Amino acid sequence: MTTSDEIRDPAAMRATGARPTSASASLDGSQSDTIGHTLAKGDELPFTPFDSTLRDVLRQRYIKNVARWLMGKSDNSVLPMSGDSVWESALTLRFMSEAADIFTECNEEARLREQIRYKSGVVTRWLLEKVHQHDDGTYCWEHVTWDTSVSITALVIALKKYGDSLSESEKARIADIIVGASVWLHLRFARWELEVKYPFGPADVAQIVNALFVLHREAPELYERVRESYYEGGDSPGDLAVDIVRYLLHRKSERTVLIASDSGEEEVVCCWWDDYFSTAEGTWIPGRAGVIGGESISSNC
Repeated sequence: MTTSDEIRDPAAMRATGARPTSASASLDGSQSDTIGHTLAKGDELPFTPFDSTLRDVLRQRYIKNVARWLMGKSDNSVLPMSGDSVWESALTLRFMSEAADIFTECNEEARLREQIRYKSGVVTRWLLEKVHQHDDGTYCWEHVTWDTSVSITALVIALKKYGDSLSESEKARIADIIVGASVWLHLRFARWELEVKYPFGPADVAQIVNALFVLHREAPELYERVRESYYEGGDSPGDLAVDIVRYLLHRKSERTVLIASDSGEEEVVCCWWDDYFSTAEGTWIPGRAGVIGGESISSNC
């Protein structure tokens, strides 16, 4: 089971399969600037054949194989469920959904698409079993904002794409959980600097924006329910996505890197959030929040 926002011990991370602090951090805490791979005899070069489009190569050689691997060996689970991992199962549902769209566009993998549809329902119902309800009516997964954010995203996708495979009571419960969990994320961010101690801060709050973006795009009526519920009694409901972008811009630092070129090395000043993982998340999130917050971001940040 994943630990709470307040406690994230490295040893526990290794035991639970939690993600490392950055793309260059190993599980034993050592740092590596580069990742190398030596081709064994008989290995093929990646992204071949070179006369195919990159999209076709990724679909045929990678996406298809990963999708089958994530299906697992059991008929009633996906691979991450065997490790009782909520966030990995939620991300698997999202990957499978997007993979199925790719296969549909190419009119391929009809049987695999059916398996994806069935197992997406399995993951959805499993996430409903794993959710925790608080006394105030809000919900979360593992008491962790990251797990809760990706689980919200997975349920929104399930409701949008596989709603016809769910009963009316299941759809109503999913909607209520999405709203309640999103309100919980609002509450957690409101106390972020005071209570929540989490080594992946910028990346974690960035994932909240990602969940809100998907909710706003796929289920705007639920997004409005979240705003009305959290900002109840205010003259004008606020927007958490905009607040988080302001927070990320405030937390941004700068880092100088050397870029090699034919004319020598050049110093370039880059935006930086704590580590590589957080920087990757922090870089693309403001653009997504702009879709939700519109001009309020550029005019107020």
